[in-house]
Amino acid sequence: MSENKMRQEIHQAMDTCLSGVQPDSFLVQRVLKNEKTTEKRKPSRSLAIAAGLALVAAAVVLIAGNVLPIWPDTRNAAQVADSPANTAQENTAGIVGQSFELGSVTFTVLEQYADPYAAMVTVRVSLPEGEKGLLNADALQTIDPETADRLGVYRGMTWVTAAKQLNLPLYRIRVMLFDTAQDLSLYGSNRVEEQEDGSVTVYTAAFLDGDAGDLPETVALWLTAWQVDTDDPSNLMNRQSQRIEVPLRFETVSASASYAIPDGQAGSTRVMYNDWDDAHQQTVTHEARMTFTPTAAQANLTPAGLYVKVEYRVAEEITLSPDAYTTGLKAEIIGADGEVLPAGLIRALPMDISAWPMVSFTCMVDADSIPETMTFRLQNLVKGQFETVLETELTK
Repeated sequence: MSENKMRQEIHQAMDTCLSGVQPDSFLVQRVLKNEKTTEKRKPSRSLAIAAGLALVAAAVVLIAGNVLPIWPDTRNAAQVADSPANTAQENTAGIVGQSFELGSVTFTVLEQYADPYAAMVTVRVSLPEGEKGLLNADALQTIDPETADRLGVYRGMTWVTAAKQLNLPLYRIRVMLFDTAQDLSLYGSNRVEEQEDGSVTVYTAAFLDGDAGDLPETVALWLTAWQVDTDDPSNLMNRQSQRIEVPLRFETVSASASYAIPDGQAGSTRVMYNDWDDAHQQTVTHEARMTFTPTAAQANLTPAGLYVKVEYRVAEEITLSPDAYTTGLKAEIIGADGEVLPAGLIRALPMDISAWPMVSFTCMVDADSIPETMTFRLQNLVKGQFETVLETELTK
């Protein structure tokens, strides 16, 4: 896959997977399918996503600020900063505090967390003190206004243009989680946040299939840095990469509950989905009407928040391959008061089609208990606006 094609798919990959992403974002999509490494698609039940790094203006809300204190916009951050390390962080501190150098670029692990449904790592990426340069995930990404002002360049300028104007080297960076046992990348989401000192903080999450029982014993933190040719951004020079084994200690599910599904519910919508065409070595976009009938719902409580999963049967006469991914569907949860519940560390996992025509959606909300009732809202992006496909009332 060419760097230009990879860049286009990375742009498509970010969505509401990180809390607070604006509601016009697509669901996370699979990217980097054919990068020339040992990376392969995970053949397990979990349809998770290998998302490239992209700058997203989003806020992540954390349950009581007790799991990942550095993760963006943590509640009660002041109290957390002054308190001893929390239990979850102590239990999963495998490589926290370690630094790894790839040429001029240093990656420092600030925190990590894992439960049966997600593994999350926060990494600070920086250059040596006194060395000037720009760090970002995509040379052709537009710089956010605040960073542009700090750099003294025009708003709307891309990173590569700014690097040329400032006569500074530009480094492209990537942080991913890798399943060492199966020799493949774990699929998830990434967010890159520029800091005032020129460093960046990367928040990376990998989706796991806790229900399937196939949790990896160890993962590798896959770090990559390139220097970008500012005259030809597709030319990435001096590529350096390193994988660091990360032992995982999973936080347990503290409570679970099943919910009753009302009879006779179904919702229909036209869904855009993409599939990889091996013959032509490109992603092909398709459209099909799908009718979703809810069949089961379950909630699992972890230290990071409440995961709510709803399963649906799709009635249409189409077949999706394991490589397919949708580009408009999302889900959210409405509380008993009629308000959308605040998202947890991860807003929603991608639609799991591994048991097609049975599919499932999983949302994570900021909660420390399991509600008696709630509403699971399935939505689809239609002509730039999200429309409700189906609202399913869940009762314990």
